Amino acid sequence: AGFAAAAAAAVGIAAGFAAAISGNPVLNILRRTMLFLAATPSVLIAVLMTAIVDPSLRHVAEAVALSLLPGFISSSYRIAADELRKKYVIALRTDGAGKMYITRIILRNTAYLFAGMTARAFSTAIIDIASICFLGLGAHHATPELGLMISEGMAFIYRGNYWCIIFPGIAIVSAVLIVNIVGSALKTAIRKGVFENASS
Repeated sequence: AGFAAAAAAAVGIAAGFAAAISGNPVLNILRRTMLFLAATPSVLIAVLMTAIVDPSLRHVAEAVALSLLPGFISSSYRIAADELRKKYVIALRTDGAGKMYITRIILRNTAYLFAGMTARAFSTAIIDIASICFLGLGAHHATPELGLMISEGMAFIYRGNYWCIIFPGIAIVSAVLIVNIVGSALKTAIRKGVFENASS
């Protein structure tokens, strides 16, 4: 899940910023395509991808990363486009600042937004991977994966062994909550640091 979120964030943010700052028509077409895909539930895209390839946890992680990519591209493009219209960026351009320097400044000022986005993507990846493995399209038998544990534990419910699915379910919910709480705290800390540096 961490690999999926990190890979999608790195590629998506870079592609979104490149499309916004360069104004390249090819990148803009790609961005509009990603905007269409971003409206599709990520788990549906991941299920379709994993149904084509051999079931494995690595393929599931790669499919989830690709399914999260459109959201990162469209969101980062929107954030970069909004920043480019602000007065401080216009002032930097007037002073002759290059695109790379402006990109670094915008990334520094919007880092807290991307921290929150990555945390949400991480929690989404946890749920998506568990859902795909629950459907039998991901991890192989006896692989320590929470969704697969719930799927295999369903056969023991009728015997009264509810713990087979309760504990993996609690682990998934706890992981998502912890990631969201840590992500929210990280976003607040980064935002506070950005505004303190700007005011000093």
